[in-house]
Amino acid sequence: MLDEAQEVFEQAGDHYGLSHLWMDRMLAAYSVGDLDSANRACEAGIEEQRMCGNRMYEQVLRTALGAGAVHRGDLATARRELTDAVTMAHEDQNLMQLGIALQGMAVLAAAERDSRRSARLWGAAGTLCPYWPLFERRYGPLLEPVRVDLGDSWDHEVAAGAQLSPDRAVALALD
Repeated sequence: MLDEAQEVFEQAGDHYGLSHLWMDRMLAAYSVGDLDSANRACEAGIEEQRMCGNRMYEQVLRTALGAGAVHRGDLATARRELTDAVTMAHEDQNLMQLGIALQGMAVLAAAERDSRRSARLWGAAGTLCPYWPLFERRYGPLLEPVRVDLGDSWDHEVAAGAQLSPDRAVALALD
């Protein structure tokens, strides 16, 4: 069905439709753990986002690129993409997208073994938007080592993060 929709959007020159389609392809691939297909969808989607000026979808796709890079252990790429996602969402004052990007940053901090920062970013993210079940399910195993490391203080650190203003959460994420 996505292939048929893509053909229609391409024939119509509908970059907005294509930008959404690539986001749908990314979500479908990520949901089944196909990180290579998710990555390709993100990269193609970012090009469409720029053609139609849709910063919100570009930010979502950059978050997904960053999250995929964390899964692959490519922390430099993860940091670059997630930094761009956080910065864009913050500039646009899009708090929901900022929360989604901060979730990715929390996972990156976990991969970097920065347990306290990871927990605080996770808490800050949760105050800005709900945890998406798909991402929460995929992020859970990545967060588990820092949960174990922090033990009983995990909940305290998450609660401390939930008290951060968006500006302070962004500062923590970009530190």
